[in-house]
Amino acid sequence: NHDQFMIKRLIGLPGETIMIHEDRVYVNGEALDESMYILDDQVTRCVGESPCTFSVEAGHYFFLGDNRTNSYDSRGFGPLNKDEIFGHVTYRIRPIRSIGRIE
Repeated sequence: NHDQFMIKRLIGLPGETIMIHEDRVYVNGEALDESMYILDDQVTRCVGESPCTFSVEAGHYFFLGDNRTNSYDSRGFGPLNKDEIFGHVTYRIRPIRSIGRIE
């Protein structure tokens, strides 16, 4: 639906490989430290079989939502073309402990 806007976290850049395995996200084989934005009870699962791997092609970007158990993101619709990306987040209001400008 091109009339719908979503806010998602950028995880993968063009040329990178994203793998999700045993509730962890890996970029080019290196596990991401997501402790600053993923709550302990949130898990990252594949849509379909695990592990799942995504190759991010030129001009595309891979996004995941922070509410991983209830997020429709690149796990379901795949990497987004640069032309489908509009804006970026500059200020956070939740969680309260992290309120403020995003650098």
